Amino acid sequence: MVKAIIVYGSNSGETEWISEIIGDVLRSKNFNVKIKDVTEIEDPEELLNYDLILIGSSTWGLGELQENMKTFEPELQKLNLAGKLAAAFGPGDKQGYPDYFCKAVDIIEDDLVRCGAEIVMPALKVDESEDREKREEQIRKWAEELIKEVNEEMEAG
Repeated sequence: MVKAIIVYGSNSGETEWISEIIGDVLRSKNFNVKIKDVTEIEDPEELLNYDLILIGSSTWGLGELQENMKTFEPELQKLNLAGKLAAAFGPGDKQGYPDYFCKAVDIIEDDLVRCGAEIVMPALKVDESEDREKREEQIRKWAEELIKEVNEEMEAG
């Protein structure tokens, strides 16, 4: 059974909502999933106990990480994630901030790569200006594809 952790930073609840949907889809395929607000991570090395690490952040200001994620990021950067599968996700506002759309997601993905994690799926970038039903469909589709990729990686060894 694949052990997965989903860590998110959320102000308005959107990133938490995305995390819950991803978690539901993963659990439906027998993944052992832990979902945590980034403020609940007491020791970043906790991430090393999981096969799959998913980190999500909303984007604030001019392409910045969510406040709590910004505090966590230096700790994340110290980890050696070699041998871990990972992906980043988060919401953004494509209409209001087209130049900074989901830049926080890019920052997280870059951090994961620098830490040695294998990015198993291109980042999920959810446009908050889209209708909620359409966003949920996008999230579920991404999570289903993630499961396929993770299972292939785990089988390959």
